[in-house]
Amino acid sequence: MGGAIIFILGNFSVIDIPILTQNSLKVGTLIEIICLSILMAGKYKRLQDEKDAVQKQLFIELEEKNKLTEETNIRLEAEVQARTEKIDQQRAQLKEKNDDLLDSIKYAKRIQQALLPPEKQIKKWLPNSFVFYEPKDIVSGDFYWMEEVETTTKNPEKLLLFATADCTGHGVPGAIVSVLCNNLLKMSKVQPEINSTGEALDFIDHEIFTLLNSEFRTEHIRDGMDISLCALNLNTNKLYFSGAKIPLYLIRKGELHIYKGDRKSIGYVDDDQGFHYTTEAIQLEEGDRVYSFSDGIVDQFGGDKGKKFLAKRLQNLLLEIYELPMDEQKQRLSDVVNKWKENYEQIDDMLLIGIAV
Repeated sequence: MGGAIIFILGNFSVIDIPILTQNSLKVGTLIEIICLSILMAGKYKRLQDEKDAVQKQLFIELEEKNKLTEETNIRLEAEVQARTEKIDQQRAQLKEKNDDLLDSIKYAKRIQQALLPPEKQIKKWLPNSFVFYEPKDIVSGDFYWMEEVETTTKNPEKLLLFATADCTGHGVPGAIVSVLCNNLLKMSKVQPEINSTGEALDFIDHEIFTLLNSEFRTEHIRDGMDISLCALNLNTNKLYFSGAKIPLYLIRKGELHIYKGDRKSIGYVDDDQGFHYTTEAIQLEEGDRVYSFSDGIVDQFGGDKGKKFLAKRLQNLLLEIYELPMDEQKQRLSDVVNKWKENYEQIDDMLLIGIAV
């Protein structure tokens, strides 16, 4: 500003110093530039100092956050490690318990199998026969039974008893009931007042209901058994049959005859005080085929549409294969049933007994 005033005064000859007046504007401008530069440099330095301070503060805060994050990660890793160890310990304990339980069930299977008649003995009594038996689980609610007995009637008969039984449920609960029912079948054999298959079922029905539903219980246990019980005179080929919701199939000369038995299960209710299971006498002929089975096969879902196998399909299958040797019948039955269910879980125990006369 001073250089500009001197320059103006020199132009009006107020100041007669040509060198001064001619260079005053330049000198003033230079001085202003120098002053402005100094001011800007100072301001830039302050801004830089402030920036450095902010960056330093941010760096300190970042270090603190990183330290906190690291401490948190260490703590979380320790917690995860502790929880992992606890889970591993619990998993090991659970595996040990499962292994113990599985070992117990496998041992129960051996006990249950010991109660079943050996195949060698079955073939001795009934050379032309087969047993198709596929439990759903390790142990089964289905079982088969076969023993010899002699009646205590005036004219005693020596009979071969055989049964196809389906107890409530499957797996361990079904197996427990099956052992009970198996023992009751043995007990019925030695009761002198029992001389028919119907009387045997009456006895078992009463005993199961009494054992599982005593007067001290407030609720009835809905456990029991469906069964086909037969007694065969091996000398006369006369067959006595009683059924509790399990039928008997007889194929004779290509025709299927169905004996339905009674529609009352064993052991569920004791309301029908006057009810007695019926006994049907059937004179078998050479070439006859007799079959009894639980509902596991007919209730099995499968095929292309996921439908039940149903009794009609089983009937048609038996009519197709009944003339084959019994071992081949068993194999064909197994092939068809397993192909039917191959894409579906087995829903129940499966049992079918076939006998050729």
